[in-house]
Amino acid sequence: MIGRSGGDKNGFTAEDAGDAEGRQKGPGVRIHPLHAGGVSASPKLRTSIMGTRGTRPADGAGEIPFAGGAVRCSIAWVNRSVIGASGAVGTRFRAPAAFTLIELLVVIAIIAILAGMLLPALGKAKAKALQIQCLSNYRQLNLAWLVYIDDHRDELPPNETVLTGGRTGANATARTWVTGNAYTDTNTAQIQRGLLFPYNRSPAIYKCPADRSTVRDEGKIRRSRSVSMSAYMNDEPNPSDRSCWHKLSQVVNPAPSAAFVFLDEHENSIENARFVVTQPGDFRWIDFPAARHNYGFTLSFADGHAEAWKLLSNASRRISQMPPYLQNQSVRSDDVDLRRFHAAVPKIPL
Repeated sequence: MIGRSGGDKNGFTAEDAGDAEGRQKGPGVRIHPLHAGGVSASPKLRTSIMGTRGTRPADGAGEIPFAGGAVRCSIAWVNRSVIGASGAVGTRFRAPAAFTLIELLVVIAIIAILAGMLLPALGKAKAKALQIQCLSNYRQLNLAWLVYIDDHRDELPPNETVLTGGRTGANATARTWVTGNAYTDTNTAQIQRGLLFPYNRSPAIYKCPADRSTVRDEGKIRRSRSVSMSAYMNDEPNPSDRSCWHKLSQVVNPAPSAAFVFLDEHENSIENARFVVTQPGDFRWIDFPAARHNYGFTLSFADGHAEAWKLLSNASRRISQMPPYLQNQSVRSDDVDLRRFHAAVPKIPL
């Protein structure tokens, strides 16, 4: 507290109170004497002006008691301070501290850095979760395939196709594990008509959850199927045919653990129910696998397990970016991806 020499313990003297002219000695408080003669500041002065702890008096006139009488004060609060005739008579009321602009910018920058670090990790986690769901779907479908075989004395479900021209003309027949055309089907009706549906009545297992393709690529209706079956799994349901397996017991070379059954087909390639792989020595992709999981896709195998494979060659990755209709793409004889598929199908004639 700043005050003149003498006076009471609050720093006020009679001279402070005796401003007969009523001059404003400082912004905020105007003091007029009510008592002639010298007065000394009362110890209650500060409380009278500043109020009790946590409060302040309202603006306006009021009386402040002194030892010799009282003075009438006009109290105006300026910048939350009370300043008396000889200086400040009370502590400054401060508003709660707020962020400065620089502090706010620093906080925003830190949040942006953390987001930049976390978002890629979250994106990878989401992609991994979709791939795991895809593996689960095709493993369940493969289990339905095995139960069907067990119910039908080792016979594989037909994987038959009728070709009448173009992508819309490639359709699975009515006696196939799934019917219709994944490119043109507008609902799950063709899935429900398939031979495997009674063994697992969930249409969701016929599709990779990462597939966002639409019917006829029109951007309106989501497709209901992204899975196809190896053409070597009873593509010609005639026991005398030697171009494919007809019974599970015939799957010997490669062994069931290496012979693929279902796979996730590329959205620009899929139509009917089968996936055609050329024979060793023929380096063409007739149909093409999906690349939805960072150039990866899912396969299931005749022993019941499922795996996640990835396109490794530059040629295969380039093909995966081509527009529809994706068919009959040639690659070099050392293409590691097509060679891997050649090892997962039989050599014909059987």
